[in-house]
Amino acid sequence: MSEHYETLEFVDARSFLDALRRSNPLWLQSGASLTPWVFRGQGNAVWTLAPSAWRATIPQSSFFKRILAGIDQKHAQRVIDHHHGLPTDLQIDIERVRHQIAQRRYEFLQVNAFVSLADELGMNVPGGFLSNHIPIDFVPHDSIWQHPHPAYALAQHHGMATRLIDWTQNPLYAAFFAAEAPDDTSGQIAVWALDSIFTNLHQLSGMLRHDWREFRVPRSQIGFLHSQAGLFTYHGSADLFYVLNGDWPSMERQIEEGALKKLILPSSEAAELRRLLFAEGVSRAHLMPTLDNVRHTLHSHWEEAASAESSSFKDGLED
Repeated sequence: MSEHYETLEFVDARSFLDALRRSNPLWLQSGASLTPWVFRGQGNAVWTLAPSAWRATIPQSSFFKRILAGIDQKHAQRVIDHHHGLPTDLQIDIERVRHQIAQRRYEFLQVNAFVSLADELGMNVPGGFLSNHIPIDFVPHDSIWQHPHPAYALAQHHGMATRLIDWTQNPLYAAFFAAEAPDDTSGQIAVWALDSIFTNLHQLSGMLRHDWREFRVPRSQIGFLHSQAGLFTYHGSADLFYVLNGDWPSMERQIEEGALKKLILPSSEAAELRRLLFAEGVSRAHLMPTLDNVRHTLHSHWEEAASAESSSFKDGLED
């Protein structure tokens, strides 16, 4: 399926910010007071909507390779034999199954280690401990990802590799995450917008072309999640999709036309966008409120303001 999202290009930070306000007709229907759209900022406009656990670098890591080495073809064949409901004429690549098993174990072990150490340090973990049982099923109705454990959300928010994708209900927050540290200073940054109505339609019909779903954790359980108005999406049958197709599902290629928009801005405008967002009360300190981030935000703001003043002074001398 071809990509069919709408791309909106902007040349300056102010027009970009104006387009992102929730009251903009792009997001808010006439007469409405709430919008179904959610947003995600990315520091490089060429990046896809890929969960961190599915990035190409993961299978190259030494941790993943050790896990894969411990899964032989006999183990993979037992997993295939377990799935009696699959069509008898379906040819399943045993190597794909090995990688699917390794991928699930990799994700589980990452999060489980995170939860265990956090608990050891006396930190609260939503939902408690994960079960030590890793299901072998990759058919949708038995998938572990039908009901993600809340700890995956906590781990995702702190940089662990999971198959969750972060979103926010506030587009200005997404703009900050896009502008905070552009990946390519000569390229572009992006904010993705997703109509969340489409991530809940799987519950209404089995005939849809995608299985992207919304996942929420009570924000009182994760402090940064509250500060960022955060939520997540995940794919409900990703393991089966991988076994059948040899790659992981892509939201921008699967989800219905009209459900996605991509707003892009030159990376050279990122500093100006950060300045405007600071004036709107959006910064690292606001979105990840710790005393260290208060210091970081103030120092960054002062340095950028001084740099801008110095540049203006030099321009005046040249004139």
